Formats: sequence, structure tokens, C-alpha cells
Amino acid sequence: MEAEGLRELVDTAVERAGLLLVDLQLVRTGRRVLLRVLADRKGRITVGECASLSREISDLVDAHGVLDSDYTLEVSSPGIGRPLSTMVDWERCQGRTLFVKTAELDTTGVLVGHLDGNLIMEGEVTIPLESILEAREVI
Repeated sequence: MEAEGLRELVDTAVERAGLLLVDLQLVRTGRRVLLRVLADRKGRITVGECASLSREISDLVDAHGVLDSDYTLEVSSPGIGRPLSTMVDWERCQGRTLFVKTAELDTTGVLVGHLDGNLIMEGEVTIPLESILEAREVI
């Protein structure tokens, strides 16, 4: 499995589509490799956008030969309920309803943004990122 340059190619395709790369996983499954790409944006990503991004990534991977074996490509959005913890998560989830748990507080509210190591929730609720034990998007 030759993964060198793979992240750069995927990043290029994701950025060109106007999306954020949430996660990239490369897993060997027998003789094949599973390349799983999770992409999203502020707002929502559509099935059509995932399909278009999949074609773009597949074309780039094939043209540059960065994988040395047959592969299966999965492109999707992270989905509701996935744990949130990175700056990309906070960026893409602005305006969405989150459940956030700390040692002192369990709250559900709309994420306004993040600033100086804090999440800012609707109603002027400020939560230090380092105090978050669990965070996920809810409907």
C-alpha cells in the first residue's frame, strides 16, 4: 500500500469541491484496500456532491498511482451522532445543534462558533474545549 501523496491528492479534490476533509482512512481488507473519505461543510453535503467527489478522487488516485493495490473508495459525510473533537468539526458544525457534555454541564444548543479555545453556543454559553468530555451533533 503506497499512501504517500494520497492525503495531498484527496485534500486537493475536497478543497476543489468546496468541502472540508473530516477524516481519511486507509484499511487493508484482504487483497484490496478500503479508502474511506469523510467530507462535509458548514451547512450540509448532498449525495450528489459525495458522488462527484468520489469520481474526482478516483480519477486522481488512478492517474497518480498512489496505491499499489486494488481499492474500494467510499465517500460520505460523517453523519449525525459522530463524536466531534477537532477544529474541522467545530468549523463544519457552526449553526447546527450539538449535545455537549463536560464534568459540570450537559447542554444541547446551536453552535455559534469557536474562539480562543472555547465553543460559543447560542444564548452566550461558553464552553472551554479542554473541558469537553463528549460532543456530537443532534437532530
